[in-house]
Amino acid sequence: MKRVLYFAPIAMLMASAAFAETLNNDSVLALLDAGLGDEVVIAKIKSSPSSFDLSTDTIIALKQRGVSGPVLAAMISASAVPASTAMSIDSPDPLVPHPSGIYLGGIEKMTRIESTTTRQARTSGMLGAALTGGLSGMRIKAAINGPTANVRTNENRPVFYFYFDQAEQGLGAAGGAITSPQEFSLISFEPKKDKREAVVGSVGLGGTKAGLRDKDQRDFEVTQIKPGVYKVIPTETLIPGEYGFISGGVGAGANATFRVFDFGVTK
Repeated sequence: MKRVLYFAPIAMLMASAAFAETLNNDSVLALLDAGLGDEVVIAKIKSSPSSFDLSTDTIIALKQRGVSGPVLAAMISASAVPASTAMSIDSPDPLVPHPSGIYLGGIEKMTRIESTTTRQARTSGMLGAALTGGLSGMRIKAAINGPTANVRTNENRPVFYFYFDQAEQGLGAAGGAITSPQEFSLISFEPKKDKREAVVGSVGLGGTKAGLRDKDQRDFEVTQIKPGVYKVIPTETLIPGEYGFISGGVGAGANATFRVFDFGVTK
């Protein structure tokens, strides 16, 4: 038993050293000088960590020492650094990495929809509520600046792509990180002279109620393309007008604010 305990640490040390072996140019030459064939040397290169010197002059010198083309090719492949796919802001290919956000798809390019935060919500229908003793209720409306959105499409069923930052686990929207398109609502806005509005709640005898009206919401289909990337298409055609993907709800009642990714559908 004592002999086993004495030799066990030595065996573990030898195994650790073998596991930590890093091949270099001299290692390959030593294997070839030992008479091992190209297949064995190549298998060793593929299964081991390596740190090769592969400058042009060194490759020529290795060739002159008798290193075959296949072995040199294996050394070069083992030293190659995988090229990371460049991130794009407008590539039409949904598999190409994009910065986190929501994009309007297109044949030639994608268009990133910049988010905006709603103005402080306001109430309407106060006169009706006063005349009916509060029975008619008051509507709480959220507004965004401008009568129309900057991003526009001629498609009645436009295609959108949602890219979520996997490192930060979401879009970092108001009210916390959002990790799925299902956490958004697609709604229509009512254009005004200098803004667009949507009803986000009501005030009545029963108190304040938060929530979007069913008639303002539009259903959409979600397909996951890969982790963190989703394809989103409205279930039904959108008539010309102003729309937006809305999320959040920080604060309560008239003090609530929302994050909106707005777009317009033209005739």
